[in-house]
Amino acid sequence: MVKEYRCTPVLRADPNLLERLFLNLTLNAVQAMKFSVELRIRVVESSKNVSISFIDKGCGMDKGVQEKIFGPFFTTKAAGTGLGLFLCKKYVEAHEGSIEVKTEPGLGSTFTVSLPRTLPASPRVEMIEVLRGGV
Repeated sequence: MVKEYRCTPVLRADPNLLERLFLNLTLNAVQAMKFSVELRIRVVESSKNVSISFIDKGCGMDKGVQEKIFGPFFTTKAAGTGLGLFLCKKYVEAHEGSIEVKTEPGLGSTFTVSLPRTLPASPRVEMIEVLRGGV
């Protein structure tokens, strides 16, 4: 794993959801890399946001798969549930952030999560509780 950041950014966010998010993106990247297991994690900060990119040299995805990956129950894995990336998107949206993927078959994928530096004070906090198994 190659880490590309100078310091650990400070975010007001739910640490349990971020742990689940980052673990899932990391596991997906490692599973996609059959021959070259080099995962890069790049953090870029701005005054309002922190972007975290997970860059792999795995098999990549074609356009048809890419359009479906954040949908519930969609999987390309024999034993997958199809909930991993769906939940990742929900975790990011609960923080009023965004997740995007850039990918090309045979060349790998880059998943970039952009999160605001502060957790919004809104009804979405209730959504975070639901995702954590509360409420």
